[in-house]
Order: sequence, then structure tokens, then C-alpha cells
Amino acid sequence: MIDIKISENEVDDIRDDILENYDSDLYNFINGDVVRAFWAAYLISEMVDNAELDTEQYLLYSRQLRHAEDVYSEYLDQLVFWGDKCEELNNKPKTTEFINYILNNIVCLKDSDLITLAIQIGINFYEESHKEHGNTNSK
Repeated sequence: MIDIKISENEVDDIRDDILENYDSDLYNFINGDVVRAFWAAYLISEMVDNAELDTEQYLLYSRQLRHAEDVYSEYLDQLVFWGDKCEELNNKPKTTEFINYILNNIVCLKDSDLITLAIQIGINFYEESHKEHGNTNSK
């Protein structure tokens, strides 16, 4: 079962791993871990906004982050269906419950699509959470 709710220390560990990585592209860095995919995308988005990544690291991740939206679009009907179903079953679910429900129920054609969806959901979560808090640095 996928659960994106992790400790602050685990988030910090992923952040440190991102900053230390100069060799692995995004998918090798994630290593098939859906939760790591979600948080890596969230953190990379944040780090790009805060200019914490150098050019070499940014280029290592940017192309794959950019193309995640294409896979997300392919699954949009299912994403909406499972999102609506989650809200129907859980009146006003917490964001983590909502994301977990979708990631645990969506049916993907390829295992790599689930990783890519987690990446795009992480990006979307970062962007939405920064819109809500009035952060003008986010894209």
C-alpha cells in the first residue's frame, strides 16, 4: 500500500539525496519507489523555485519532470474518477489521504506510469500548496 505521509526526517533525507546527486537521472534516482517519486518531484520543484539546484542538477531532472505531464494527461479521466470517488467516500479528505487513494487505486498500463503519475502529482501538490499560501515564487 502506498502512503506518501512520511516523517520530516525522511523528507530531509530525500532533499539531501537530491542535492548530493550529480549522476543519476530522475528515474534511476527514484529507483521504482512511488513515495520517493512524489517527494522528489515536490522537493525538486521547491528547490528550483528557491534556486537551490545548480545547472548540472537542474538539467539532470528537468527533461523528465517536463514530460511527466504527458503521462498525467493520458490518465486524467481515471485521476478524476478516483478523486471523485475518494471525496464521495471521505467527506473532505486530507490531501495525503486523497493522493494515497488515487495512487493506490489507479490502474496503469505500465509500472513506470505509476512512478510518472506520482512525479506529476508531487509537482501539482507543490504548486497548489504554494498558491494557497500566496507564494509568488512558484511557477
